[in-house]
Amino acid sequence: HHNNGHGLWADTDNINFLYENNLVTQNVGIGILHETSYDAIIRDNVVRYNAESARNKSVGYGSNILIYVSQDVEIYGNTVEADTNGIGLYDIARGSGAYGEWKLQNVFVHDNVVKMKGTAETGLGGRPEAFSPQAKNRFSKNSYYITEPSGTFWYWKSSRSWSEWRAEDQDLNGSVSVWSG
Repeated sequence: HHNNGHGLWADTDNINFLYENNLVTQNVGIGILHETSYDAIIRDNVVRYNAESARNKSVGYGSNILIYVSQDVEIYGNTVEADTNGIGLYDIARGSGAYGEWKLQNVFVHDNVVKMKGTAETGLGGRPEAFSPQAKNRFSKNSYYITEPSGTFWYWKSSRSWSEWRAEDQDLNGSVSVWSG
């Protein structure tokens, strides 16, 4: 907590990581960052009010939980509360590492509680291939709490409303509620 950088950060060729049962709060940088790596589980964490350095920027610049150019990651059972971005996935060309190409692929974000206010967003940005069905990057059964029912709190190539987010086949079985923040 309260670091002038990221909270928990694994960068370059990390594999078989488990981020579990942590309280990650009020770091200037990203709360939990899994970058240019492979095979991770991020579960049962409370991640709140991180990523101040990414305020008013897209999910690619920072989120409370960010998967950056990594593959085979499962994110579930977390509670994220943010006035900066919630859960973000981002893909750019970074080359290859010890276990293959670095790319955003097979990231499954499900069964999380995500509370967002202000300009916060949750979603995916970056290279077109990250959005393809073959990439298998998906959001499912997440519960969102937002402060403005008509807001654009989701990102899929651009900012999206709840109905536009679901039109991208994301969180078809998820829920959204209004909260006072």
